Amino acid sequence: MQAIRKQTEIKINKILNSDSNNVYMITVTYIRIMKKVLLAAMILLAGASFTSCSSSDDDGTNPGAEKPNYKIHDNNIVGVWRGGNYYFVSFSSDKHNASLISNKFLDEGDYSIKGDTITVSNKYFGNETKYVVNSLSSNKLSMTITYNDRWEGKKTETMSFTKSEDEPCTKTNDLVGKSYYAQYSVSHGSQHWNKTFLTYNTISCTRSDADSSTPSTFYYVYMKPMLYFYVIRSNEFYYDTVRCGKVEFNSNNQIDGMGSLYGDKLY
Repeated sequence: MQAIRKQTEIKINKILNSDSNNVYMITVTYIRIMKKVLLAAMILLAGASFTSCSSSDDDGTNPGAEKPNYKIHDNNIVGVWRGGNYYFVSFSSDKHNASLISNKFLDEGDYSIKGDTITVSNKYFGNETKYVVNSLSSNKLSMTITYNDRWEGKKTETMSFTKSEDEPCTKTNDLVGKSYYAQYSVSHGSQHWNKTFLTYNTISCTRSDADSSTPSTFYYVYMKPMLYFYVIRSNEFYYDTVRCGKVEFNSNNQIDGMGSLYGDKLY
């Protein structure tokens, strides 16, 4: 810029010192030189703007902005976290969740993470459960959980858990495709029932020694070796709490026991 300005002064001085003292030439020369100055300034500004945009767009963040310090990172949420003798939340590395957070709420589904919020989508019941992590260490976890109690509607609770050595529940398990045939004693004799594990979370329970009977569906979560489930008959809950039973296998890896017909209550 200074060089262009100096050239302008030299040219104007030459014209002023000429014999003709042509003011018209001074004006024309000045206009031409100023156009060059403006063009050079525009080029410099455009270059500076491009450099600034490039530096901020390279990583998608604003220069100097601090990265969020989220509690969930590097799969540190993966594992089985237990609260007391019964309750647990399980997060697997394949983004699957299973949970038992009260004797009336059993849940499972794929999960997603955004910041410190985990959202679980249950396709069977068509609901979402949200876990907001309040604190998380290598062996302790505190979360605020918003869930849909099957009987009492939406609830929000803050719960604390301790990490266990249990293996997380995954999208598939050893029970899918297996059947269990059992004879159960009742007050007036005995009954024969067949339980078939159809998918990850449903069991068909039908009576085989009667011409007609009311079949049941068990919605379950398998946390080895325990099976936790709802009993559903005629599209209604047969019990108002979660039931449970211990799964036992024989030497051929077939189911050898599941507890009582409709399981036992948690407490």
